Amino acid sequence: MNLVDSITRERKVDMLKVFISGPIDTPPPGDQKQYIEKAMKAAYELSERGFAVYLPHAMWFVDRYAEGMRWQPLGRRNMPQSTEWLKLCDMILRIPGVSYGALREEEIARECKIPIYTSVEDLIQAVEEEREETKLSYSERYWGFD
Repeated sequence: MNLVDSITRERKVDMLKVFISGPIDTPPPGDQKQYIEKAMKAAYELSERGFAVYLPHAMWFVDRYAEGMRWQPLGRRNMPQSTEWLKLCDMILRIPGVSYGALREEEIARECKIPIYTSVEDLIQAVEEEREETKLSYSERYWGFD
């Protein structure tokens, strides 16, 4: 049984879960928008392909809201929360760029034996290759017909 089959059968889930890891607020200042846009683009592409995506970058918007409400932004306090989600995911997409948090997420993924991919294309290709090995199409796997 390959990775895709073992995950979907053992956990009784229909979608593989992908954690998107990458820089959010790494210097130089002002690059947050660029980092978040890359992560959101990847999240969209993976969602379109049938993956369930966890995007910790979305918490940046929660912090901006908190600032506007004069609450204390969560900032780095988001990391333990993200780590718990990471442990539940089937794979990680690591968006390139310098980031202490993303490096820590990579360490955790390795400890948990969660595969790490560095591009949307590589991740999709790896999953498709495993599905091809079993000769089951998406329709056969989830709906029982071709």
